[in-house]
Amino acid sequence: MFSFGTPTRACDQAWSRSNPCQSWITVFALVAMIASLLGNDPVAAQSTDPGDVVLSLDFENATLSESQSVEYRSRGPIQWDAPGPVPPEYKEAEPNNQSARFHGKGDRLVIDDPGAESQWDFTNGDLLSIQAIIKLDDIGEGQNVYVIGKGRTHEKKYQSNNQNWALRLRHLKGSSRISLLFATPEVDGDSPWHRWTSDKGIDSNATWNHIAVTYRFGEPKSVRAWLNGKLVAGKWDMGGPTKQNPVVDNAPVWIGSSMGGQHSSSFRGWIDQLTVSRKLLRDEDLKDCWSPPPPPLPKPPEMRLAPGKVTWWWNDSISSHTKWPDKTLDQGESLTIESPMLLSRLPLKYDSHGIRDSYSGAVYFRMGTELTIPSGTHRFLVRTRGLSRLWMNDETIATVGPQNGRTDGHNPVEPLPERPGPGMRRLAYGVQETLVEHTIEDEERKRFILETVIGGSRYRAEPDETMIAVQLNGSGPFWLLSPDFQNVKARLPIADAVVESQLERINSTLHAHDATTRRTKSDSHTDYWDERHARASEWVDSLDPVAMPTGLNQADKSSHAIDQFLTAKIEKYRKSVQPNKASNKNHELSQRAQAILRERCYRCHDEDSEGGLQLSSAEAIRIGGDSGESLVISGDPHAGELMRRIRSDDESERMPPSESIPEEEVAILSRWISEGANWNDQSSVVEIPDAASIDDESFLRRIYLDSIGVPPTQSEFDHFVADVSSDKRERLVEQLMQRDEVADHWISFWQDLLAENPNLLKPSLNNTGPFRFFLHESLIDNKPIDRMATELLMLHGSRYEGGSAGFGMAADNDAPEATRCIVAASAFMGMNLQCARCHDSPYHSTTQEDLYSLAAMLARKSLKVPASSSVPAAFFEDHPGRASLIKVTLPPGEAVKPRWPFDDLIETSRLDRWMREPSDPREKLAVAVTTPENPRFAKVIVNRVWQRLIGTGFVEPLGDWEKANPSHPELLEWLSRDFVASGYDFRDLVRTIMQSDVYQREAIGDNDPVNPESRFFAAPDRRRMSSEQIIDSMVVSSGRPLDVEPLSFDQEARRPPQTMIHLAAPNRAWQFTTLSNERDRPSLAFPRAGVVVDVMKTFGWTGSRQSAIDRRDVDPNVLQPGAVGNSVFASWTVAASEGSELADLAVDSDSVESLTRSLFVRFLSRKPTEDELDLFANVLTEGFADRIVPQKHRIRPESLPELEHVSWSNHLADRANSIKLELERRAVHGDAPDSRLRSSWRQNYEDVVWSLLNSPEFIWIP
Repeated sequence: MFSFGTPTRACDQAWSRSNPCQSWITVFALVAMIASLLGNDPVAAQSTDPGDVVLSLDFENATLSESQSVEYRSRGPIQWDAPGPVPPEYKEAEPNNQSARFHGKGDRLVIDDPGAESQWDFTNGDLLSIQAIIKLDDIGEGQNVYVIGKGRTHEKKYQSNNQNWALRLRHLKGSSRISLLFATPEVDGDSPWHRWTSDKGIDSNATWNHIAVTYRFGEPKSVRAWLNGKLVAGKWDMGGPTKQNPVVDNAPVWIGSSMGGQHSSSFRGWIDQLTVSRKLLRDEDLKDCWSPPPPPLPKPPEMRLAPGKVTWWWNDSISSHTKWPDKTLDQGESLTIESPMLLSRLPLKYDSHGIRDSYSGAVYFRMGTELTIPSGTHRFLVRTRGLSRLWMNDETIATVGPQNGRTDGHNPVEPLPERPGPGMRRLAYGVQETLVEHTIEDEERKRFILETVIGGSRYRAEPDETMIAVQLNGSGPFWLLSPDFQNVKARLPIADAVVESQLERINSTLHAHDATTRRTKSDSHTDYWDERHARASEWVDSLDPVAMPTGLNQADKSSHAIDQFLTAKIEKYRKSVQPNKASNKNHELSQRAQAILRERCYRCHDEDSEGGLQLSSAEAIRIGGDSGESLVISGDPHAGELMRRIRSDDESERMPPSESIPEEEVAILSRWISEGANWNDQSSVVEIPDAASIDDESFLRRIYLDSIGVPPTQSEFDHFVADVSSDKRERLVEQLMQRDEVADHWISFWQDLLAENPNLLKPSLNNTGPFRFFLHESLIDNKPIDRMATELLMLHGSRYEGGSAGFGMAADNDAPEATRCIVAASAFMGMNLQCARCHDSPYHSTTQEDLYSLAAMLARKSLKVPASSSVPAAFFEDHPGRASLIKVTLPPGEAVKPRWPFDDLIETSRLDRWMREPSDPREKLAVAVTTPENPRFAKVIVNRVWQRLIGTGFVEPLGDWEKANPSHPELLEWLSRDFVASGYDFRDLVRTIMQSDVYQREAIGDNDPVNPESRFFAAPDRRRMSSEQIIDSMVVSSGRPLDVEPLSFDQEARRPPQTMIHLAAPNRAWQFTTLSNERDRPSLAFPRAGVVVDVMKTFGWTGSRQSAIDRRDVDPNVLQPGAVGNSVFASWTVAASEGSELADLAVDSDSVESLTRSLFVRFLSRKPTEDELDLFANVLTEGFADRIVPQKHRIRPESLPELEHVSWSNHLADRANSIKLELERRAVHGDAPDSRLRSSWRQNYEDVVWSLLNSPEFIWIP
């Protein structure tokens, strides 16, 4: 409270001049608290006096004028008794002064407008003055927060752009500016908004400040503003000046918020005094009105530094990237590192489960060390992305402003920054730089600490290249500051090679630190999972054991358990089979006909027996259905009910009802009937191959590709081939299963299965978050698969930056939880719920309510089926005739509660014993899916891994088990129990299958994917490499890194991850994602990454996984030979470019024979035959002896000129398109050839490499 009754107070004069009947409207703290408890009943204190002062609030107990009253309501938890400014710091204030605190989440006072032409309405000619004494808590860069305003409340009964007047604070470049805003009636689509903003504002949140603005409507030049009694200039920065009338209506006045209580527009801080009046303020009215104390001087951060090292410390609890924390931050994370003062990324953040999370706000980061630096006047270079200051002991020697800049794409393409000296590294894109001169008087050890703010609500927490360097005595190179700076020989210049090498070391340290952090947090839940796995083992032990096969010979009995089960089925079949009386031709025709019936008819006429008809055996076809009509007349394709219904044009009779069978398939059925309609059953012989074990070279290539996704190196090949021990295969499997690269290979399996589908730009239809990082780190840590699946369904961590929460996203989808439950049901339970998205499943027992019950569990609340996700009634009206197979039993808009609907898998009553929070529907879903008492989970995972390694699953289709039977039920049961007993150890499961005989046999199997009775697994199917294996193998074989650009449209990190994600430049193929964008502009292309993605797409990869992918399309197509033979990526792979491994190999080889052997081992993982050695020697021998250009004649290629940077912020500039087109041209042209090799011989050499790359052996797994 202020003593406004004392006439000597200049500020009092400003508040009360020309107001003989001063209207005080006082907020009683006690009354307000009681009112809030009683439901915010209005407090009466309204003025009917037409005096100048419309409103005066001091939020303190004071005498009310009996003639004045106003009704207001409070919304939100406003704190009425908050401390206000008090003496002696604020001499104008009184002791024990109080204020009101607004928390910024829609907190507001609402004053209703009593009607037309009220004291709240201002139009042309009216005078408006607003004053307030405030203290800010937080306001983000670019935000506009409301102190008070009339209109724009977003109430439906008023127009949205009905701002009569408003006083706001607009935060720009770290300063909270005074801003007047009003709207005029819209005309011809022109913007109605007019905003005036001061050039200067409040720079510190540590002090109370007086702000004031005055304006005569219709006279734009009349606007003036004051900060703490001093006039501040400004400008009309939106809509320009206007003489039009403002919008006037009966909308209420809001104090502290606007736009429906929008958080970003709500005031966050304290208000101690607020006045609205109908008068113009003058300079003399406000002179010496308010004299706040100066903001406290910054103090050097307290930081414990480790001798001889650099210490990092960070805290992500600050809310603004534009100002320093007002309070000392005591809690934070730290890391001590052996490095210079340099970094390019922050340590990753993990939640309490050890799952990637996002930094919660702007990150306050410190980097410090102690060092000795020579005396003299030096130039210090500071490069940071955002607000920074560099301390030397107790002195600030350099500062950098906050991160800012336009992000609408209209920025110009800036010239490349000048290098700070010859050979010195350029400034990174989106990073700021400051150079300051500072004199050091002595050579005592000094503390250098960099403070910087990284990221924020509108920015990603990505610092890019942050460094501190010094140029001694103003000349020579810039040296990175480091703890051992006094050692002249250890100094590090900021040259490209040095900086990149140091960053590689630092990032290696960060990688280890991240792993330690992740595993430490994950270990906090280990007790629960250990107990759960112990109980799972007990549950397995309580079951009747799986009977091992009997009747095997001694050799078979001593084989792997997997092979015993397989052999038993094979031997049983061979003993029972009858000689095949049908010709091979008829046998093949019968198989094709049966396959068509299975594909087209079994959904309704197998176990379901629609109409009493089954088509799954010769006897069932002979009997026919309920109609009594003969189904098939042998030899006559025009007789019989089967072909009549298939050929019918009558929609009410045609079978199948959903769509006609293609003509080519009808022709096969017709020919099958014409030739006797023979049925292949037990009387038909299935040829079971006798497959031999593959040789060591083939085994080596297969096991490497299946475990870590790439072929062995030459040294790994030589070591294995030279090993003569009998257990070397088993030991190799064990060794490979311990490598982190297992995660690099197997993650694509999970990305497909779980439909991971992130988009770099503004998530659109069904895009998920990049939960690839959760998957990858889970696989690296060999996290039990039941735990990985549970944490995936629990949606932990960050949605946009790698947490499992990203799995729960399905952008632009009216039922995202249902969409993700379809994926989860297929991946983990072998259930096809796709049809249940909009109606009950016509070919399954599942209903739409089943799916939405799961979705409600995932959402932790009841869900309603949106009308857009239901079949409209008009569909049935448009399809009269037979009863539709599609049924809608769940009306749109009906609420569905969280409920586990599949008691046939596990009863709900059995779940609580496995749960930590039995009341949590989401955890109940996760437990129901993954508990060992639901055996489907383990069996589905086993089946999928078996198919991945052998080629066909025990159960097919992999994601639809409802009507499928396993080919080897006992083996599936044995493997799934072994998987559970291992603690759901994924690598142990892979290892178990790899150590079997069947896995190590020749890939000559043709395991029937349709008929489980004819599926024997005597040998694995032949498998082509996946897209990822092809790319990664080309990289490893050639030794040429991927060398593509980062996958980001916004390298400056100016956009939050909700709209743009940043993926680092890939070094393995799984790290790619879809590169498409809706704008399709050259400036948004990825010239080098696109080259790789084009090859991957050709071989079945897609980054736009709209639904779960059980298995990719592996059929050959006409584009594939060109992708390996003539693509840009293939040309990169075979090129002996400058300094490449292939060039080094050619230079270092001592003979054509050794060079040829090395190439065969690199690309095909085997030695060449004698014929192949002779063939390639003929090509390479000519010119081999003088293939190397003498040193003095070598002409090293000149580096191409650097091009300017292109990002989202400037992608609309014409120059941006030109730059990307030039980069594309360079990508197509490839790297310059190695100057050490003569051109004619090098071209022959590259032809040899090309021929090996294009050998069928390269892309087929042995």
